[in-house]
Amino acid sequence: MWCPLRLLVPVVGAALFMGWPRTTALVVAAPPGVATALIASAGGGPLRRLVVTGADGLRGRRDAAVSHMSLDGLVRLAGELWRAEARRSVPKGQPAEVVEVSGARGRVRPWT
Repeated sequence: MWCPLRLLVPVVGAALFMGWPRTTALVVAAPPGVATALIASAGGGPLRRLVVTGADGLRGRRDAAVSHMSLDGLVRLAGELWRAEARRSVPKGQPAEVVEVSGARGRVRPWT
């Protein structure tokens, strides 16, 4: 989301220097205004990213299978043990990628 606060800094800076000649006020107020706009736009990036948790956060995650999975078994995801099912065999210790999560059960596939 775009923040109009970036536009207020140069305006407030210019208002502080109303008694000064325009060129002097511009030279004094422009660098802090530009610096503020750059810092605000660089700092706003992390605020725009959505935090993904729960089932959406597990989808696509890769971690090792804890037990041999021919149809179902255990996989460690985000430091927790999850019961998972696999359509193809996943040997113990091999990385597996989460395809889908429904309830407390995940569906994984071997990841190579």
